[in-house]
Amino acid sequence: MRPIETLLILYSFALLLRGVLAPNRGGGSTVFFCVGLLLVLSAHVFFEGWRRPMLPTYLAVLLLCLSATFPLTRTGSAKVLIPISVAFLLLIGVATALILPAIRLPSLQGPYRVAMTELLLPAPAVSGMPDRNALEHPPPHVRIWYPTSAQAPGPFDASFLRTRWRQLGTAAQPVYAVADAPLIAGPETLPILVYFPGWPGTQVENHALVRELVSQGSVVLSIEYPARVPGMSNAYYQALVKELERPLYYGSEAMYKALVRIAEVRVHTRATDASRALDAMTVLSAEEPGSRFYHRLDWQRLGVVGFSLGGAVAAQAVYQDPRYKAAINIDGRHWAETREAGVARPYMMLSEVLNMPTAADLASPNLDWRYNAVEDTDDYTQLYRNLARHGGIHVTVNGTAHMSFTDKSLRSPWKRLTEGGPINGRRALRITSDYVLAFFGKYLNGVDSPLLKNGSPRNYPEVDVRIYPAPPSADRE
Repeated sequence: MRPIETLLILYSFALLLRGVLAPNRGGGSTVFFCVGLLLVLSAHVFFEGWRRPMLPTYLAVLLLCLSATFPLTRTGSAKVLIPISVAFLLLIGVATALILPAIRLPSLQGPYRVAMTELLLPAPAVSGMPDRNALEHPPPHVRIWYPTSAQAPGPFDASFLRTRWRQLGTAAQPVYAVADAPLIAGPETLPILVYFPGWPGTQVENHALVRELVSQGSVVLSIEYPARVPGMSNAYYQALVKELERPLYYGSEAMYKALVRIAEVRVHTRATDASRALDAMTVLSAEEPGSRFYHRLDWQRLGVVGFSLGGAVAAQAVYQDPRYKAAINIDGRHWAETREAGVARPYMMLSEVLNMPTAADLASPNLDWRYNAVEDTDDYTQLYRNLARHGGIHVTVNGTAHMSFTDKSLRSPWKRLTEGGPINGRRALRITSDYVLAFFGKYLNGVDSPLLKNGSPRNYPEVDVRIYPAPPSADRE
């Protein structure tokens, strides 16, 4: 739990205990303590931001203050029921706050801090409600994450206070980067990486990875959806979000065919949007002397990485845009042209253990299970065929499940809430970051790593690395 919310819970328990042990002690002192409790609550909401797991605690604070303010709440059955209710709510609040703690990302290992700014891409104004084409091609929201030496604003800095005032009343938002800080000084140019999240694409799912890449000196563009463009109403925006968050559930043959088509469209669209973002970055780095990125980006060191569907987008981006030098797919299937064609440039697949579906899986009466088995069978078969054809690296991490590679693995000590495997969440994220850094270090920076050797490294025995050398006749670009 965070410091002020811990203080809030302890203060509430103390005030409850005072009321139980000295029920007749009221008057000014009780009101004074209640005012103090409300001040702690206000400080928590303002400086830390409220969050849903703390809702039982907030209700307990409300009941405590009501019982201190209105004498009728300290008579009859209310005299017993209110303290019991407060105690119950506080215990529930403690339990939910511990089961769903505020996510604390791993400490950065690189020498730099992380800054972030927005990249606005040209987009036509919209009106009314989105048609089918607009739903399938939402405008991209591009953020640039880059290394800085600037300190994050402290709790009493004017910029922090202004930000918190604007966010007042909203749920807690973790601060992952310093907004619009200067780029690190120096004449050296920096590698550029593009990051794609998974199926919905509505938020970065790998902040730990993105931040670590930046701390090691890379500039990262994250492509999310949808952006708010001129004329877009809230109803229009919510319709785009609803379509993006449509569950990937193959409940019938018609749903299966429809979702396969949507996956193909999303992969093509997002890879194209990334190329548009790179075009905009080219202008910033080559034609705008006032930009912090002017003459600071190395276009010969351009890579792409994505998680889940974003991994398929990363592979497709390399297929569509020759500027990319290397790509990483983190536990994603392949869609569009790259399922059959593969990736003809340095490519790494980082995944959980891929078990080929059985005949029983392919004949399952559960249609969602069956169609997933069909897709997995085809995807795994093509993956290994293409790795043998073009060369590449396949890294499997025992003990992981799909969400083990994301920030969600830190959501709770209760594995069921993280949707991760039995591996420790922080260890899974450390492995993910280390292998992504090692791969891009080798193929973008020319620095080899002992992690990229066949077998299991001594420090990561749960990892298995298989190197597929590129055949002499491979059409690697």
